[in-house]
Amino acid sequence: NELIQFSARFSGVSRELSIPVDCVSGVFAKETGQGLAFQLSPDVPVVDGGATETPPDKPTAPAGGGRPKLSVVK
Repeated sequence: NELIQFSARFSGVSRELSIPVDCVSGVFAKETGQGLAFQLSPDVPVVDGGATETPPDKPTAPAGGGRPKLSVVK
């Protein structure tokens, strides 16, 4: 009763996920919108929108301009 573990695909890439139960506020099906909402523990901080983490900073454009590219680093 501590973790929710499952496999999911993001952009076609399979990932194994482990999420602490205390961080879950609800589970909903994207296709139907049906699901369950849970009561949060009083010790879990809640920010606007119900997320428990601060959103990442807005990405900035690459310094060199143009399209970003990946390179192999050994």
